[in-house]
Amino acid sequence: MASTGAEILASTLKDFGVEFISTLCGNGLNRFYIACRDSGIRLIDTHNEQAAAYMADAYGRLTGRVGVCAVSSGVAHSNALTGVANAYFDGSPMLLITGASAGYGAGRGVFQEYDQTALAAPICKLSKCVYRVGDLEFMVEEAFRTAMEGRPGPVHLTVPLDVMEGEVEGDPPKRRRLPPDVASLQASESLGPDLRLVEEAAKIIRASERPIIVAGSGVFYSGGQEALIRLSEAGAIPIVIPIWDRGSVERSHPNFLGVIGAASGEPRLLEDADLIILVGARVDYRVGFLEPPKVRPDASVMRIDVDASELTQGTTPDVAILSSPAAALNALADSLSRLGGPTHREWMMEARERWRRFRAKWVERSPPPSKPMTGWHIVNALRPLLTEEVVF
Repeated sequence: MASTGAEILASTLKDFGVEFISTLCGNGLNRFYIACRDSGIRLIDTHNEQAAAYMADAYGRLTGRVGVCAVSSGVAHSNALTGVANAYFDGSPMLLITGASAGYGAGRGVFQEYDQTALAAPICKLSKCVYRVGDLEFMVEEAFRTAMEGRPGPVHLTVPLDVMEGEVEGDPPKRRRLPPDVASLQASESLGPDLRLVEEAAKIIRASERPIIVAGSGVFYSGGQEALIRLSEAGAIPIVIPIWDRGSVERSHPNFLGVIGAASGEPRLLEDADLIILVGARVDYRVGFLEPPKVRPDASVMRIDVDASELTQGTTPDVAILSSPAAALNALADSLSRLGGPTHREWMMEARERWRRFRAKWVERSPPPSKPMTGWHIVNALRPLLTEEVVF
């Protein structure tokens, strides 16, 4: 029995757990839409390609699964790249599928023809064009794996019209199964941390006076939320999260002391720390590039990441642990517990008090009722109605 490229693409996405695709209808995708409907994949039509891409970005960030969007060729592709760029900077796993005119028309002036893969490449972990129907399954699997492994991020596949409409004979090959999300992939493929490095790191943490954990999206994507709390509680270490990164600790937890990188200048926890433990987080403007005056000149830096290239991104750490953040955090918590000795409770109490004063100061500065309303008035009115499940 013959299968079209569109049918193979849709069924492969279905096998990898895709439940919906955000899209904006355009030429070249019609066969794919029909195949998605037949495969049980829901299509969510948007009013702009940017919205479709942002939807896939948000889905990837919230779930740790690959969000998928599909757009047409030409300017539709370039419109979608705004959302792809956002996923690239914030490390969200997503797949952009772009249509294109048939490959046999290349160079002959077909509709809005340009090198779509080259345009997407600087902001994608992988950007390729599928030239043969028989390559679709392999390339979709490669795209999904690339989006989820290491530091997650966006990937792109251009699928020309002749590939969508082309047919192959015979039964579909048996597909290798991918773990459904980033955490499962990391758990199945990544090695645990070097225990000698873990012991060294635990001793450095114990010897420090003012350590702080900067928990990035990598903690969430590795499923390390509970492990993060274990380490924080074992050593009485404050936790902060860089703005734009995926949260990995309940805001109500007493050891969570806010979001950094929002240009507030307070409560100066990072600036006064003598040990900065970056876990699944990047060195960039949000942490002042880890340079004075944002950090102390004598501050030590410890780094944990599943992606080897991230361990030296932006700085050379004093200790670098290549591991799934979840595995490394659990190992560090165990090692700290075995070491015993004093924790950092005085520093934790001071940090909590700074955070309390910082928040109280903003309440004191709140403007009186006025016309027109300000953003502060709106948020303050909504606050009692919002739950922990609300996402801004």
